[in-house]
Amino acid sequence: MTPPKLGTQRLIVPSDQAAHFSTFIHRYMQEIQAKGSVENTLLDQMIDSAWNLRRFTFLEADLYQLAGIDPLLSNDRDIQQKYARIMRHKIFHTRVWHRAFKDLKALQNHRLQREAALQADGPTAAAPAAEGPLTPAQQAELEQLYADIEREKQDLESFVNSNGNLFTG
Repeated sequence: MTPPKLGTQRLIVPSDQAAHFSTFIHRYMQEIQAKGSVENTLLDQMIDSAWNLRRFTFLEADLYQLAGIDPLLSNDRDIQQKYARIMRHKIFHTRVWHRAFKDLKALQNHRLQREAALQADGPTAAAPAAEGPLTPAQQAELEQLYADIEREKQDLESFVNSNGNLFTG
């Protein structure tokens, strides 16, 4: 199975789920209708995180079967560690998804307001000051946010690469 590329990330998609993944991406793209590279980058982050959250649900179910009971109730240290890892990844991807969604919606609202202002007042009209370009402080905050997300992704990738598959010894 060759992982499909989404943005700059490679996602784990079992070959039997390739059609479902394609539909999954198509639905996100249809619903979000991102325009421009920044919106598409945020959409990629949402898709990446949403797909991984879905995968973690299956891993959690597999771990339940392996343990024979709820992993939270297991006395097996290995099961507890695997469950804790899954939960850490779920928390990380939930945060990334919500952050990307919030930023994407803000960018789309800003774009739509500017487009509406241009349509109402003509192409030479300027957008209201509050809806203008990002201030240097906003730009710095956005750049820091992207750097944090990239650092978290690299940390997670490094963790996964150093620990291998969750279900192998």
